[in-house]
Amino acid sequence: MTSPALKICGITRLEDARFCAGAFVDRLGFIFTEQSKRTVDVNLVGAITQWIEGMGMVAVTMDQPLDEVKTILQRSGCSHIQLHGDEPPHYCDALEVPVIKTISISPEDTAQEVQSRIDRYHDVVDEFLFDSQIDQGESTQRGGTGQPFDWSILLSCSIDKPYWIGGGLNAARIQDALAICTPYGFDVNSGVEEAPGIKDYDKISHLTSLLKTTS
Repeated sequence: MTSPALKICGITRLEDARFCAGAFVDRLGFIFTEQSKRTVDVNLVGAITQWIEGMGMVAVTMDQPLDEVKTILQRSGCSHIQLHGDEPPHYCDALEVPVIKTISISPEDTAQEVQSRIDRYHDVVDEFLFDSQIDQGESTQRGGTGQPFDWSILLSCSIDKPYWIGGGLNAARIQDALAICTPYGFDVNSGVEEAPGIKDYDKISHLTSLLKTTS
């Protein structure tokens, strides 16, 4: 088995992207949703993707118009799209780059409910990202919660596409997750930050070293 891949999400600075490239991070994530503290300008991302080669560059959007997302992909030069909302299957199918569909998991979800979401998108996406969701009364927070979900729920699901795990990850939690399941990779954001959008290079280096020794 190969070592799990690592995606660092919430990149907002060229210097952070360059460090990640040198540290052999597999993918970078750029957030284009207004709700995020880590929203980034599409022109900056375009400059980053021109500077750095050999990495997967992922545009993260949520329930945005399809034409807007296509424009983001064109201007940013991103190689992948991560859809973080309730985009329908036909929306995913209309995109011309590999699609990563986020499946948000709350503490109340059953394996059957998660499987139903997987099945809905199975034929139109390339990969899945399982992330945490917190329901707060009438509002719902998807991703960026700083909290993990119950990874063991994935053991009761049939997943035959590569999948990522996100949600409040740091080195210790990644080790715990690997004792339970075998994802394609891990999606880390706040767990490797000094402040929102400012990455901590020591934490990134520690994670890459940890994952290299995992196989």
